[in-house]
Amino acid sequence: MRAGQAPVAPRMSLARAPVVGLERLGEAVVRLDFEAPELAGAQPGQFVHVLCREGASGGPLLRRPYSLAGVDAVRGVASIVVKTIGVGSRWLAARRPGDVLDVLGPLGRGFSTGVTGPAPGTVLLVGGGTGLAPLLFLAQRLAAQGPAPEVTVVAGFRSRADVILEEALAATGARVVVATEDGSVGLR
Repeated sequence: MRAGQAPVAPRMSLARAPVVGLERLGEAVVRLDFEAPELAGAQPGQFVHVLCREGASGGPLLRRPYSLAGVDAVRGVASIVVKTIGVGSRWLAARRPGDVLDVLGPLGRGFSTGVTGPAPGTVLLVGGGTGLAPLLFLAQRLAAQGPAPEVTVVAGFRSRADVILEEALAATGARVVVATEDGSVGLR
């Protein structure tokens, strides 16, 4: 594989994935951890489709796409970040440990983790809201590569109440710069 080229993704699979963890990140945002060893080879930037209903019961017909916020290949656990907006995301955010998800993935092409360019070893990641989920996974992967590049994450939000994943991103060793539309925290 050449530098800058995305690795070949593992084969897509359909999994029954028990929820093993739930963390409330904000008023309407949760992080769900679920057991899915089938996703062990997933790359940052890939996503899963989750069926947001119980079996053949009523509810949303189509699966919902969620970016992977991390994959622990050793434990066989994957994570997604869910913002409750509609019927499907409300159903998903209400899951608890022991509940089983119907997950299809990994899907999409992952980000390249080859750090090249005019300043090798320096990476700038920019995202906002739940769009930070795949960037968290990327920052974790970059930190695990040796030697770890210098990573700066610029994270944008509407207001202080919407700030999520700041501590998790900082835990990767990244410098985190927060910006809010209303200036209530960080840069305006």
